[in-house]
Amino acid sequence: MPRTGRLIADSLDPQGVDVFRVLRYVPHERQQAFHAATEDETLFGGSRGGGKTKALVMEGVRLAVAYPGIRILLCRRSFPQLRSTVVSELAKTGFAKRLGGRWNASDYTLRFGNGSQIVCGYVDSASDLAQYQGVEFEAILIDEVALLPPESLPILRECLRGSNIAIPIRWLRMTANPGGVGHAATKVEFIDSTENGAKIVTDPDSGRTRRFIPSTVYDNLEHIGKGYLGILQGIKDPARRAAMLDGSWDSFQGQVFEEWRYDRHVVPRTTLPPQWNRWCGIDYGRRDPWCVLWFAVDGDKRLWLYRELYMTGVGVRDQARRILALEREAGETYVRHAIDPSTANHLTDGLSIYEEYAQEGLACILADNDRLAGWAKVHDALADGPLCRVHEYLRQQGKWHESSCPMLHVLSDTCPNFVRELPAAPYDETRVEDVDSHVSDHAIDAFRYGLQMMGGVGSPSARDHVSFGPTPDPVPHDEHAECPQRRHPRYLVPREGDRPGDTQKSPFAS
Repeated sequence: MPRTGRLIADSLDPQGVDVFRVLRYVPHERQQAFHAATEDETLFGGSRGGGKTKALVMEGVRLAVAYPGIRILLCRRSFPQLRSTVVSELAKTGFAKRLGGRWNASDYTLRFGNGSQIVCGYVDSASDLAQYQGVEFEAILIDEVALLPPESLPILRECLRGSNIAIPIRWLRMTANPGGVGHAATKVEFIDSTENGAKIVTDPDSGRTRRFIPSTVYDNLEHIGKGYLGILQGIKDPARRAAMLDGSWDSFQGQVFEEWRYDRHVVPRTTLPPQWNRWCGIDYGRRDPWCVLWFAVDGDKRLWLYRELYMTGVGVRDQARRILALEREAGETYVRHAIDPSTANHLTDGLSIYEEYAQEGLACILADNDRLAGWAKVHDALADGPLCRVHEYLRQQGKWHESSCPMLHVLSDTCPNFVRELPAAPYDETRVEDVDSHVSDHAIDAFRYGLQMMGGVGSPSARDHVSFGPTPDPVPHDEHAECPQRRHPRYLVPREGDRPGDTQKSPFAS
C-alpha cells in the first residue's frame, strides 16, 4: 500500500490493524478520500467503473475490525443484486477470514471474533423495510442508493442508533450512479447541496454532516483497464454516455423526458392574459404528497404552468378549500379541474374523496388515467411549436436565436416540485414505456391529468381562440349542503356538446 494510504488506514483504525494491507487492497486517490471521510453521511461515486462497490465493502470490513461489537448493515436494492455485487466482493476477500471473519450463508451475515457483524440485506419494497424496524446499526452501507425506493433512506436512517458508547460513530456510507428511482432525492441531498462535492453541508433539521466524493472510471483505470473505458466512450446515447462515463447527474440512463431543458422550458415570470383557459390537475395524497398544478392555455394551445401546491397531511375537505381559496384570491372565476380517477372509489360506506371535494363546492372531472397516452402528451408538450410572445421579445433582444420554442413553459420559481420531478423520472424496469411509479411522481401525475383532459398541446384553428364556451351555473358554496354531484350533475361532468376548451365556473364566481 502507498504510504499515504497506510497513514490513512492507521489513523482511522483504533485497533492498529492495517485491514487494507491484509486484504491486499490498494485504494486509489478517490477511494482513499472515501475511507478518510469522517462526516455523518458520505456518498461516493458518479460514473461506472470508479471502484465504488469494492470501496464500500472494504470500508465495512475496516469498520468491523476497528470497532469491536459494531453492527453494520450492508445492502442493495434486490437480493440478486446483493448476491452478484456485494457478496461477490466479500467472497473475493475470502470473507475476511484472515481478519477473523466467519461467513454464514443461511442468514447472510459476516461475523468477527471481536463481536462485530456485517448483516447483508436488500430493500426493494416497504415490506423489506419492515424487517429493519426496531433494529439498531451503528453504520449503514448502501450500494447504489439511487436504485432504492425514495422512501427507503429516511426509514433506514432511523436505524442508526446504539447504546454502546465505545462505538462513537453513527455513519451512513453510500455509493451511486446517476439514474434510478432515487435519482432525484440523491441529487438534491448530496449533489446539488454540496455543489457536486465542492463543500460539506450540514442538514438543518438533523444537524448531520453530508459529503459527496465524486469518482469516475478515469480514477480507477489502473484496475478497470482501458478496454472498459472504451466501452463507456462508445455509448451512443449522449445522455447515457454523460451519466455512465462522466458521472453527470443531469443526464442518466433510463431518463424518460430527455427533451427537458431548464433554460428552454422555464421562462421569466410574466402576467398571463386573464382570458386564457385555465386548467388544474390534482394528484390526491394525504400521507403521500398531495399535488395541484395550474396551467393556462394560450391561442396556440401552448401550456403555461404558473402555480403549484405540494403538501402532506392535509385533509380531504381542507384540500378543496385551499384550492378554491387560491383561485378566489387570484380572481380566477373559470377553472376546470381534472383529478385522479381513483378518488371516486368508495373505500368505506361514506362519501368518496371525489364527492367530498364536491360537497366543498369544488367541481372535478375524473381524469383519463391511461398512463402511456398521458406520457406521450407530456412528450408533445416538451417539443417545440410556434414562437410565443415571450420568446419573440427575447429574440428581438438578441437573447433567443430560434424560430420556435417549447409548447410547455413553466413560470420561474412557481412550480419547483414539477421542475424537480420531470427530468428525474426514470422508466419502469418491467413496463418499459411507463414512468417508474416508485419515484416521486406526484407533480407530473397532476400535470398528466390536466393535460389528458384538455386534449394535449397543438395548434387550434385560429391563433386568437380564447373562447371559454358554455359554462354550468355556479353552485353556492355551502359546507352543510347536500353533495353538489347529486343536485347539479352537470356541474361535475361535462355537458353533452361541451368542447374540449370549455371550462367550469368556480363556485366563488359572482
